[in-house]
Amino acid sequence: MTFQFQESGIRLEAQLAELALKNPKTGWLLDEYYSTEKHADSALKYVLKHGRQCGYILPQAVRLETQPTAFLNAYAARDGDGMPFIYVNVGLPFFLTMLNYSLASAAFKSAVSGGRSMSATLFTIINDYWPPDVDLLSEVEAMGGFSEDEMYFITAWLPAQMFFVVAHEFAHHLVWYSQQDSPQVRNARLLTGKEIEVYSPSQKDELRADEIVFDIWDELDSTLSGGFRAFTAGGLGALFGYFRILEEYTQYGPGPSDWHTPAVDRYERLKERLSNTGRLRSLQAMEETWAVTETLMKNLY
Repeated sequence: MTFQFQESGIRLEAQLAELALKNPKTGWLLDEYYSTEKHADSALKYVLKHGRQCGYILPQAVRLETQPTAFLNAYAARDGDGMPFIYVNVGLPFFLTMLNYSLASAAFKSAVSGGRSMSATLFTIINDYWPPDVDLLSEVEAMGGFSEDEMYFITAWLPAQMFFVVAHEFAHHLVWYSQQDSPQVRNARLLTGKEIEVYSPSQKDELRADEIVFDIWDELDSTLSGGFRAFTAGGLGALFGYFRILEEYTQYGPGPSDWHTPAVDRYERLKERLSNTGRLRSLQAMEETWAVTETLMKNLY
């Protein structure tokens, strides 16, 4: 399985590099692929800052690591000395950007071998299966250029999504640290061959982690302007929609997790928070992006 993850990452990187040479205007896609650490570092700074204001503090410094895979996830881990770190796969911001584009364009353009849409191809690759007939170059080119409005949506959504992913793993470390007597962990082997200890949360732990993330996000949200709050909420609505599709989309990836909170539950709980605090503009933005992901999911089948 790890080898397949690596192969997908290498192939994605190679195709993006080929596309950038063929059409320099698409070079930003390769830049996005290489920007994981920048996005994750920025998100972690905000998570630590606003988490501290909520009273969520780890006694040890948290660091970030990345590995070259075409996979949409992250996880909490500890090294041999027990120091906490967050692993983020390099494909994460690239796939989020491309999926955000699909929503922003609201067209779900189809120019793919076998009749797949670009979004269907992305979700298939994310789930660790690269269809043999898929040529990512032709699909990306067929999507056309980005309008100014589309770029604005993508720029606004991605930081909120990266913030949620990193904050969720940070929250796992907080829950993990509180379970000194009986932590739930497993060993995982990285692409480098290194063994690390990875947190394996229960469903109750996942719920607690989400509540911590929502608290930290609330603290961050209070510092934003009203207009930008709506964009960040829209980004989270889209992210939960992507999680929902990943839960159901393809036989090649995992089905609904035994421990991850169903995406629809995350969506409903954040909706309730927004409603209770009177952030109706943010609530509407999140409902709109979630609704578009529902349309996208129907188009994938």
